[in-house]
Amino acid sequence: GGLDSFNMIVPFSGCGSHDLYSEYQSVRGADLSLTASQLNLINVTPGTQPCSQFGVHSAMPKLTQMYRDSEALFVANIGGLVQPMTLADYYGTSGNSNIKEPPSLYSHNGMTQVASNGDALNASATGILGRIARSLQDQGYRSEVISMSGNRKFLEGSLTPYTTINPRTGVVPFRQYAEVADAMGNFTQFEIESSYGTTYQSSSLRSIRKLENLHTELENVQLNTTFSTPTTNRIAEQFRAISELIKLRGRLGTERGVFYVNHGGYDTHANNDISHLLAPVDEALDLFKTEMVAQGIWDDVVVVQSSEFGRTLVGNGQGTDHAWGGNTWIAGGAVRGGQILGEYPTRLTPEMDVVFNSRGRVLPTRGWESIWYGIAQWFGVLPTQMADVLPNAKNFMPPLHPVDKLYDRNELFR
Repeated sequence: GGLDSFNMIVPFSGCGSHDLYSEYQSVRGADLSLTASQLNLINVTPGTQPCSQFGVHSAMPKLTQMYRDSEALFVANIGGLVQPMTLADYYGTSGNSNIKEPPSLYSHNGMTQVASNGDALNASATGILGRIARSLQDQGYRSEVISMSGNRKFLEGSLTPYTTINPRTGVVPFRQYAEVADAMGNFTQFEIESSYGTTYQSSSLRSIRKLENLHTELENVQLNTTFSTPTTNRIAEQFRAISELIKLRGRLGTERGVFYVNHGGYDTHANNDISHLLAPVDEALDLFKTEMVAQGIWDDVVVVQSSEFGRTLVGNGQGTDHAWGGNTWIAGGAVRGGQILGEYPTRLTPEMDVVFNSRGRVLPTRGWESIWYGIAQWFGVLPTQMADVLPNAKNFMPPLHPVDKLYDRNELFR
């Protein structure tokens, strides 16, 4: 829905000669801006951001503590880009006609596609996570790709179709599988002339057997952590199901697992308060971390938050509207936490720094490629595979761009 992430992380103090927190309060107004009591303060290495102290929304105390424990980091002003661009490029006054912007700016469908496929100008591109999984599968790794939220562009592109699981009902097997298994095996052993038919034939039986196996294994798995019930926290329920699959990784033969969870309700045109949205995510993340620590695998897990766009800094009288750049976070035991990467705007007033339009849209200074580059390296993607995984990454580094705008593995992970 587009997270109002400039209320997730807020400039607070140590901003040099300019009081950026006061400007934040002025631009956002009394209805939108957060008071000091609504912020959990974090320190930032001086000189890396416009302020040395920021505030995280008080609805996220667990994420705040992970940041303080160097297990989480924030990335400022990130969004869908084809290549780095300036406001002059956006307004068409730079004289550089080669600069392109993503299609369907400010639309949910268009920007979700850009955030998911990592190839802004290619509407038919597969998903970033699917391509990462495929690159690992091409190396011989058994990489499972699983969605806890239906069909998702992010996951398209792996060699084997991704699995969709409903975390509330679990894996529902083919009820009459035992009775028809032999017959189906006989039916699918013969080749047919159509390659599409052969693919459907083999994948159907493989999917049924896979679900049967998953159902059997999940019925017996026991976690160390009690997760919230679905009616209380739906996203925690998704993390619970992932935790079960991770615990079964040995029995399932999974060497690299890719999982997708979803949490909606962020299209806050008529809501100034995002506390009720952030709190369940914070609780879910904390429960997931607790379980991963208990399983001894927290250092081998990374959680990446993504939202298709940020929201206007200036409200509409009831809430905020679609914008562009926003802020995100990454968490995990091996994450090089305790830092804010990217470039938080030095000014928040419209038509200053990277803020444009009277409503206060922010031009992103980092593309999604900036974080997926290092995450792909951490996963094990080879340098020779990177052009297929992130086809636009070349636009964000020399020689096509004078400054490297990508974060490598060593900048994101310890």
